[in-house]
Amino acid sequence: CRYWAEDTESWLPNGCRVHPTSTVTETVCACNHMTAFGAGFVTAPNTIDLTTVFDKFADIGNNAGVLATVLTTLALYFVGVIFLRRVDKTGMKKLIVHSLPDNRSTDTYYYKMTVYTSHGRGSGTKSNVAFSLFGDKGSTCVRVFKQGPEVRTFQAGGVDIFLMAVEESLGDLHRLQIWHDNQGGDDRAWKLDKVIVRDLQSGDTNSFLCNHWLSLDRGDGRINRILPASTEHDLSSFHLFTTKAARDFRNEHIWLSTLFCPSGSHFSKVQRLSCGLCIIYTTMIANAMW
Repeated sequence: CRYWAEDTESWLPNGCRVHPTSTVTETVCACNHMTAFGAGFVTAPNTIDLTTVFDKFADIGNNAGVLATVLTTLALYFVGVIFLRRVDKTGMKKLIVHSLPDNRSTDTYYYKMTVYTSHGRGSGTKSNVAFSLFGDKGSTCVRVFKQGPEVRTFQAGGVDIFLMAVEESLGDLHRLQIWHDNQGGDDRAWKLDKVIVRDLQSGDTNSFLCNHWLSLDRGDGRINRILPASTEHDLSSFHLFTTKAARDFRNEHIWLSTLFCPSGSHFSKVQRLSCGLCIIYTTMIANAMW
């Protein structure tokens, strides 16, 4: 039992108590002051006696549905673990940094290039990808990204990291030209999301946004793109917000991320599936208590 305190605009229990004549259907409040008062109730959870819980298996006929749900969920979990564990092992190989095949031992200035391939069917490519990077102090010649039989790069939704060595700093970067040779067979088309270039000496980072097809038969039919360095306005645009929201949804949603999270994520697909199983079982326990 509580009364309404006008000075604090809240319900307080001072001076009010539940009268012994109260029943399960009616609450009688006894207060020592004349104010507006009311009563509330809290549903107490059912107690679960862990010492006798296994005795319920003797009456399994009345709980067959619950048991079938638990066993089916557990069986699906183990099947998922076997499959996703293989996917995780493959993804771990992508955590390595690929050194560009045309790096020279005499070059001592380094850039880290992170290439994001868009999600969606057919977004990845097997074509050979090349680029040129331009800054106010110079530019690179034509450089080639590494494609190998052991670790395939530029897969749909993938994130690939490359180390580029140059003779000296290129200065402030202002554009990136990127293209491919369209020789990837059925996987020749490529939808590039963006490229992030980080100067490992100065720590400066530049983003080159794309979100277009590099394809002769998709989009605008171009396989050569010139991407300007993104400004603060570009990085805060609504287009980038929607792209980031979609990526975060694939990476953060506890169920969808088990299938669509980036390969090589430190929060593995098996761990995400295990968290989902814990949510199911804790929800079942909560339902049993309330």
